[in-house]
Order: sequence, then C-alpha cells, then structure tokens
Amino acid sequence: HSVAMHHDADEAVVLVEAQLQHRQAGLHGNGQRDAIGDDEALRAAGVEPLPSWRFYGDYHESTGRRGALQLWKAQPRPTAIFCCTDYIALGALKALQEIGVRVPDDVSLIGFDDIEAVRHTTPGLATVQQPLTDLGRMAAEILIDQVETGKREARRVIFPTALIQRESVAHLKT
Repeated sequence: HSVAMHHDADEAVVLVEAQLQHRQAGLHGNGQRDAIGDDEALRAAGVEPLPSWRFYGDYHESTGRRGALQLWKAQPRPTAIFCCTDYIALGALKALQEIGVRVPDDVSLIGFDDIEAVRHTTPGLATVQQPLTDLGRMAAEILIDQVETGKREARRVIFPTALIQRESVAHLKT
C-alpha cells in the first residue's frame, strides 16, 4: 500500500486519477461550488470531468446512496467514485452492494476523512486522510485570535492529505 502526502483535497483528487489510473466521478457535499476546485485540478492533470459524473447533496449517507445509484446509470460508467466524505462513501458502498455492484471489481470507491468506520467495511474503504486534530486546533486558534483582536479576516490554511489505499480500489492496467 502506498501513502502519498498532498497539500489539499483538490490535489488528492488528481492523486487518485494519476496513481490509480481511473476515470472518476465525484459525489460532492454542498453543491456545485464544492466541485469547482476538483474540476480545475482534474483539468490541470489533463482529465476532462464529465457533468454526468457529478452528484450534489449534503454530507450524509443518504447522499451517497442516491448519488451512487445515479452515477451507476451514467454512460459511460465511471471506473471510480470519489466521495467528499467517508459518510457519503459508506452510503454509496451500501447502495452499490444492494444492487449487486461489486466494489472494487465493477467500480472503485474512495472516501474522504478516514473515519474509524471505513476501516471496518467489507471491502475496506480507501480514503483521503486529513489531519482532523490539526484542523480543529487551527480553527480554535483562529477563533481565539479573532475574538482577542476583533479582526474578522478570512484565512486560507492548507493541510496535507494522504491517500490511504484499502480494498475498495482496483488498480487499472495501463
């Protein structure tokens, strides 16, 4: 298993494309605005994202269920589904298994966050890990700073991510 460090989630999407050689579909959480960075990153890597390989909803398992079923009907079918949260990926995994789709034989599935539950699925769910403790610590520091100084400036902080490969991903032959 290889683990690669990257600077942000957009780069993690490209990592999945490059390392695993998949065309991919995204299940995005909060609307089209979330997909813009992914699309730009994919285009920079020479991959044109297809609109039929996108699904928008909230961050719950039900989004994953609906999105996976919709994406499975797309033509051409994607070879991998990238979910913006592990909860969405868990819903997608369940829905795909219920209709007889074999993960990863028929389609690979990747989540985001590396929550504990994804380590116990069958197959084990590949995911993009992010430093949640560091994210929380930085958010608290920014909030305290804003309260103490009275300044409400937006900040962009980029944390490293890592692709954690598990059994839900098939490597395509080149």
